Amino acid sequence: MGSHDMNEEILNSNETAPDMVPDIAYGATFHLVPGSRPTPSQFGKDIVKGLSFYPKAIPSRYLYDNVGSVLFDAISQLQEYPCTRGEKRLLNKHKREIIAALPAHTVVAELGAGNGSKAAILLAELSVKQIPTIFHDIDISAAAISQCRMTISTLPAVNFNGYAADYLQGLQRISSMRHHDQALLLLFLGSSIGNYEQAEAVDLMKGVREQLRAGDFLLLGTDLVKPKERLLAAYNDPQGVTAAFNKNILARINSELQGNFDLSAFKHEVRWNYRLNRIEMHLVCTANQIVEIDGVSMIVRLRQGETIHTESSHKYRLEQIGPWLSEVGLYLVAQWVDDESLFATTLARVR
Repeated sequence: MGSHDMNEEILNSNETAPDMVPDIAYGATFHLVPGSRPTPSQFGKDIVKGLSFYPKAIPSRYLYDNVGSVLFDAISQLQEYPCTRGEKRLLNKHKREIIAALPAHTVVAELGAGNGSKAAILLAELSVKQIPTIFHDIDISAAAISQCRMTISTLPAVNFNGYAADYLQGLQRISSMRHHDQALLLLFLGSSIGNYEQAEAVDLMKGVREQLRAGDFLLLGTDLVKPKERLLAAYNDPQGVTAAFNKNILARINSELQGNFDLSAFKHEVRWNYRLNRIEMHLVCTANQIVEIDGVSMIVRLRQGETIHTESSHKYRLEQIGPWLSEVGLYLVAQWVDDESLFATTLARVR
């Protein structure tokens, strides 16, 4: 995301950078994997493509720049958004069962760890069993990696590695460095899988499976289908944090692509799509307007009432998850549901 040098950066315990200061007892490293994140030109191409058609849409991954990551962390703490609390309850309640299922010499990695608070629950338990414990955080946001590093730094027996990378390319890098006797526990929490269209989710999980070995584990978080009113409230908090998160994509276009979107001329809207079992976030244009995006030489004409689709969050039924994982070569080991938030955590193993 944003303007980044695509040459690989590696920071170890003897080097520092302004936003990545290694201060963990067992060392910390930060890697920028070459060519693995959307470049400014790719961002521009995707924006041109998404805003050239009707209905207009922007890939949801672009919501998670540095500002967006901070806003999402704030969303996860809102009373209206129960997923994070429910998932943490499950991890705290079942952490011993999860860790007990793992073989010796297990490495832990997470796709998009955010602030690292959920990974820390499991790492604290695992570090009692094995020292040192190695943790890899793969995230396209360097700011999120920095925040995660600070959280994990409270666990003195954990060796932290941050990868500013696309999920699959970061995972490929980790897999290539693994010793033959090391198993992997891969965390994909927070129902992040729900942000992918069904075909995209299958492709992602197939790509993940290709980087895993027999005996590796996946811990998957999925938000379950629940009453429409609860879902709409979770994505449209009265404090306006989710609205700010949604509108931030326009601010990002203005900043990185020299656009002139007027954020006040858009309103945040949430819809429940019954047919596809998903929440949709849209930005609704409140007046006819013409927007110039000089960085990609584009003029966007928007009519009053027209929307830009910015994110989908698919909800799952519990009985779908096991068969779906089986299709990509993973078998269900255990599954737990938080009854209050209707959130599921599934432990699966590679065949």
